[in-house]
Amino acid sequence: MDRDGAPVIAVAGRRGLTGERLRKARIQAVYALDDIEPDAERRVRRAGPLLEQLTVAIADEWLPAPRR
Repeated sequence: MDRDGAPVIAVAGRRGLTGERLRKARIQAVYALDDIEPDAERRVRRAGPLLEQLTVAIADEWLPAPRR
C-alpha cells in the first residue's frame, strides 16, 4: 500500500522482483506480460493486446464490483 492506503500494483514485461523486495517496495501485486505470453518475440510484437488482457485481469481482481 502507498502512504494513503491505496494498493500498489506493478505491470511489467517480466518479473524482476519477488518476495521480500516486493514487500520492501510496498508492491502488493505484479502482473507481467511473460505470465501470459512466454515467447519474448511475440510479447514485443503483441505488447498492446497483451497489456489490454492484463488490464482486464487487474480490474477484475482489484476494482470493486459495479453497483446495480
